[in-house]
Amino acid sequence: MSSAILSYIGHNLAYLRSNLSSLLSSPVLLQSSASVSAFLSSNDIDTVLFDCDGVMYRSGTPIPGVSRAISHLLDTGLKVVFVTNSSGSNRSKMAAKLTKLMGRDIPRDMCLPTCYTAAWYMKKHHPDVDKVYVIGGQGIVDELTAAGYTCLGGPSTSSTPSSMNESSCESFVPSSSVGAVVVGMSSDFTYSMLFEATCYLRDPECKLIATNRDAFDVLAGGVHQPAAGAMVAALEASANRKAVNVGKPTSHTIGILEDEFSVVRSSTLMVGDRLDTDIAFGVNNGFRTALVLSGVTPGELACRVCSGEGVGEEKYVPTVVIPSAGFLGPGKEAEEELEGGGRARL
Repeated sequence: MSSAILSYIGHNLAYLRSNLSSLLSSPVLLQSSASVSAFLSSNDIDTVLFDCDGVMYRSGTPIPGVSRAISHLLDTGLKVVFVTNSSGSNRSKMAAKLTKLMGRDIPRDMCLPTCYTAAWYMKKHHPDVDKVYVIGGQGIVDELTAAGYTCLGGPSTSSTPSSMNESSCESFVPSSSVGAVVVGMSSDFTYSMLFEATCYLRDPECKLIATNRDAFDVLAGGVHQPAAGAMVAALEASANRKAVNVGKPTSHTIGILEDEFSVVRSSTLMVGDRLDTDIAFGVNNGFRTALVLSGVTPGELACRVCSGEGVGEEKYVPTVVIPSAGFLGPGKEAEEELEGGGRARL
């Protein structure tokens, strides 16, 4: 899998290198760890925010060199925070996963999944709510419960009916004390979840919160897996309501980063693989941004965006483009690994 990742990065990098004449003077394509290090120093970067899927790993396999890079950044005194739109795992489980993949201890207070952001948002803006109906993974339930909320819904069980007929819909009695519906990625999303959430949202005082609006995730082979945005869109349509998105690229994510992680915008770098979330988040909030070529954004799209030809949600131009997060590490290991595994000379 590592060789496949390196090959993918190499293909994207080769495309960018062969089309450099079409790139604007900014962003800059940084092709060595030394140039990345110089960029960090010249911009007085003291905090690096990392997206996870497509940046730290793909399909559960670490991106080559990322463990070395994270250790280097921490050893040199930089603050590192992992900021993901994923909401399936709570902070402790996210930290355990990263610890295993990185081969070094990653504490919980370096992790910011959107299930924790949603709980922070609820405490900050809706502290009087008692019960929350959840569509999504166990992470949302865990973080909301830890914040003092009683959760209904959540991951379905084998005993939970997935469908409902008119009779069962008419006989459903919603809990009058549900004050919010929180929606995230749900791989077991069902009609009954959609119906029950819609019933709660008939109350205009009931809040509708989305952990993120990512329409899809990209799996191995370019397969698109429907993500939280698909569930959010379905509920917005059935309830005729607009959800508050707390994930990247919204201001709620920068709110928690400033409040609980003491992030200073002018000295922060956002490293991500998605233009519509990671890079948009950085651009909108005054961060420097680094687009990596190891995830969702292929070389062809990166080239169009860097040439000023991006449109819609893919219009956000990064400060720099780097082959992978491994290039934030020391020495020439990242270049050598990519040259050997990706067959793309630097």
